[in-house]
Amino acid sequence: MIGGYYRFYPGDYFRDTSGLKMLEHGAYNLLLHNYYAACGKLESEKPRLYEMCHARTPEDIAAVDYVLNKFFRVIDGTLTNNRADEELADRDRFFKEQSRKGKLGGRPKKNPRVSKLSTGTKKRTKKPGKSRGLIHNQPELKHNPSQTPKNTTQKKAHHDLDLDLDLKEKKKELDLNRLSVGDGDGANGGGDGLMATPPPAPTPRDPVLEAQERLIEERRARGIPESGRTEPLHLTK
Repeated sequence: MIGGYYRFYPGDYFRDTSGLKMLEHGAYNLLLHNYYAACGKLESEKPRLYEMCHARTPEDIAAVDYVLNKFFRVIDGTLTNNRADEELADRDRFFKEQSRKGKLGGRPKKNPRVSKLSTGTKKRTKKPGKSRGLIHNQPELKHNPSQTPKNTTQKKAHHDLDLDLDLKEKKKELDLNRLSVGDGDGANGGGDGLMATPPPAPTPRDPVLEAQERLIEERRARGIPESGRTEPLHLTK
């Protein structure tokens, strides 16, 4: 089986490889990559290992030899590394556990009762007989038989109240008019309490016409015949 990944801990790596040179770091990482990919079954043949690390020069080959001698051991013709073997064992256990859970149908569901007791929170349950409105947190409307609905009866009551107010205003105006008229003891009399309509004021006459009329009357009184033509009378101020 070819491994898909491995866990890497930079702190542990730098602690164990603080004395390595740059070429030696490269050789060690390449060897680890191939070791994890082969699940710990890496042959100890030097030419094959040099090819894995792309070692072409004597310096590259020397770096590979130094890392092999320092961090690996040869057992039965294969390389071994203690820390890498531990990580491979943990990875194998993790794969087996995931496979077992998959056969059971995946990750088990949480028990709601255990979850509620562990967290200390109560699960809100919807009470029967109550329903939420269309708007969030809208107060529920309750039917109260004692309240009169807004229908035609209520509108009629408001209309009657307006008519009563109008009648009271008109009655008040009539009472004020009767008080202003009096009890019928005025100058006109009559006893019915209503005031008689005063006669219209006389229309003022033209003073020129009045003077002409007086002149005609004086001529008639003296016996002077009328000439049929009356000269216009000129008044002086």
